[in-house]
Amino acid sequence: MKIAVISDIHANKLALSAVLDDIFSENVDEIWCLGDIAMAGYDPNFAIEKVKYLLSEESPVKTRCIFGNTDALIHSYSEELFEKVLAANSCMAYALQDDVKIIKPENIEFLKTLPQNEKILINGISFYLCHGSPRRVDEDMHPELPLDTIEEMITPCEGANVVLCGHTHIPCGFQLASGQTVLNVGSVGRPLTPDKRAVWAFIEVLSGSDCEIVHKFVEYDNKTASEKICKRGFKEADILAGMLLEREMNEV
Repeated sequence: MKIAVISDIHANKLALSAVLDDIFSENVDEIWCLGDIAMAGYDPNFAIEKVKYLLSEESPVKTRCIFGNTDALIHSYSEELFEKVLAANSCMAYALQDDVKIIKPENIEFLKTLPQNEKILINGISFYLCHGSPRRVDEDMHPELPLDTIEEMITPCEGANVVLCGHTHIPCGFQLASGQTVLNVGSVGRPLTPDKRAVWAFIEVLSGSDCEIVHKFVEYDNKTASEKICKRGFKEADILAGMLLEREMNEV
């Protein structure tokens, strides 16, 4: 069985389209999306509607999707929430403020329907899907963390063989003493690494309760995507656009 795992699309139509083309070329059996679909990109309605299509009966591939922290920011938006985000990261706050003006009401309602986590059992392998960590949707699981910290972070899903997350936009993986595998799949729409290619994770479930996992990197026109974000015209859109072209480690 072949599975594609994507995360952190962030309304990047060009990146998502390129990644889906790559995914379909692998003839995968399922697609799993770990959230952060629509905020702080250039085409949030396209991103949401593409995910809705993948989840529908018309989709050529069975798809599952959970929500990310920015999906929750969109559907629970208020002026008080805006001020809170503004204090943490101003360009993300201005993007959020503009996003809620242009995202269709039915697409915002769709984001409310997504679960926070999902457990999946395939061929005796237990997979746990989360956005940030099993503990919190906005907790960072990044490559600088020591293994004992990672072990503590995944205690809510002790029985899982493979824990899949996103959120940090930095692809990485951990093999724990418990035998558990933790994989951060990286970001489709805004990688926060020197390599600005879109990234997804390819899982092949083998016989005998074993699986192979690799990160797949996909070229797309990030320069045009950056220009399209600038054209949105909200305050500090240029800073957000630059993240598609330059190393940037700050994230909501």
